[in-house]
Amino acid sequence: MSTDFLDLSGVHSLGKQLLDARFPVLEGLSPIALKILNAATSELLVARGVDILRIGDTPSGLYFVDAGEVEIFRLVGGRLEKVDTLRAGDVFGEFGVLRGFARTALVRTASPCRLLRVEAEAVHQVLEGNAEFRARLESLMHSRMRQNFFAMHPVFAAANARL
Repeated sequence: MSTDFLDLSGVHSLGKQLLDARFPVLEGLSPIALKILNAATSELLVARGVDILRIGDTPSGLYFVDAGEVEIFRLVGGRLEKVDTLRAGDVFGEFGVLRGFARTALVRTASPCRLLRVEAEAVHQVLEGNAEFRARLESLMHSRMRQNFFAMHPVFAAANARL
């Protein structure tokens, strides 16, 4: 039987699969959990210089960087400051998905990117049944919050600039 229809439709494209080998945050998830996430995944091919998330946006999904680089910006003293660069294998949007608050950062592509976006509802479904996955996402969120605090606080930023 030919699979041309499936290949042409893109519905079963392996290209949009989230695999724990490519994304460490997914390590150890059950096949069922991965299936739930994959069913809610859409692929985004994005040119350089495009804002993926903006400050104040309503959170609607978790993003996985499959190829390329994105830069994370925060408002510091009324202007945007770059606080991080994410690459293939990284994830972003965890704060909004975990806490439900409006986006607190701007995420912009630094190069052409292939991103995988998972609907927040699917992420919540998997979080409810997997404490380890929740702990990994929360650990990532807390680590980034600390990093942002030190990057944005005037005392630490000034000390870091002198080093």
